[in-house]
Amino acid sequence: MERCTLSGRLATCFIVLCGINLLSVSFTHAEGYDKDDLVQTFILETIPKGAEQVDNRLIFNANSGQSSIDDKVQAAVYTYVIDDDVYSVIDLYTTDKVRTSSQDTLTITYNDYSLPMEAIAGQLFIKNSPNNKWEYNKALNAIPGLNGFDLYGSQIYSKKGYIRILSSFKSQKNQNAKHSMPEYVITYRISDTIDLPFVPIIIILILLIIFFIIILTRKKASAN
Repeated sequence: MERCTLSGRLATCFIVLCGINLLSVSFTHAEGYDKDDLVQTFILETIPKGAEQVDNRLIFNANSGQSSIDDKVQAAVYTYVIDDDVYSVIDLYTTDKVRTSSQDTLTITYNDYSLPMEAIAGQLFIKNSPNNKWEYNKALNAIPGLNGFDLYGSQIYSKKGYIRILSSFKSQKNQNAKHSMPEYVITYRISDTIDLPFVPIIIILILLIIFFIIILTRKKASAN
């Protein structure tokens, strides 16, 4: 009898502990699981109060030339809905040093869950090492593209090793949508082109001109 009672108590405790664990995970996810203070602040500043977070799907790829750098770049998307308005927050950041250039492109597209979006805000953050805090660098302006938005390297380029991009968008629910869940495709392409500073290029051109002038002058002198 005691064994049955003890077994029952253990079983009850196990069920309760499992229930508490499941509730904790669900609650944490609903409150913004894995969001750090920076993205939390950005969401509070750009998403209206009362908006409810909904599930979404993200397809993300990052490449440099023909090589994938998915291990060096991470991305997340958060979708919020209030009435018929849909708000999206994009969070993209590098986890390792990546050589960026003004020829890079960041493309954001989405399915028909929502109507065409308009950009609300965009911010670029940078830092020198993984242990440093993100520093605000400048505002970003996402450019409307084909069923989405583009951010070009001229905006997100930085000489520092780590960059982070936060962007928010607003739209409305598509009442005739074929998809019941918002889906985003983020593609970050790093160009193989190496940016050279403008001033050194000018100096090199001037030196080449002087070099050719000297050669022509010597040829004329030797001919005489």
